[in-house]
Amino acid sequence: MWNSYFVRGALVETELYRRMDRVWTAYLKLLGEVTSLRADRGVDLERAAETPAPSASEVDELRNELEESKRNARRLDEALHREPHYGAGWGRE
Repeated sequence: MWNSYFVRGALVETELYRRMDRVWTAYLKLLGEVTSLRADRGVDLERAAETPAPSASEVDELRNELEESKRNARRLDEALHREPHYGAGWGRE
């Protein structure tokens, strides 16, 4: 029982970190693109290096990804609690 619980917990944690990493990578990519566009348009380098405020659509996209991650985490957690005895015999052969 505990083996299954810990394995599933590790899977949930891994999935959450993977999704968080994907969101962070997307943010950094967008930040780099905005900085590059500002520099290309003749904005001085000091202002180009400033952190831009994300647009409403970018925020909505990130919010949607976060909500999707939360839904997936809830589903994995529910599956974990639905099958508490799955794998209880592991390591007892």
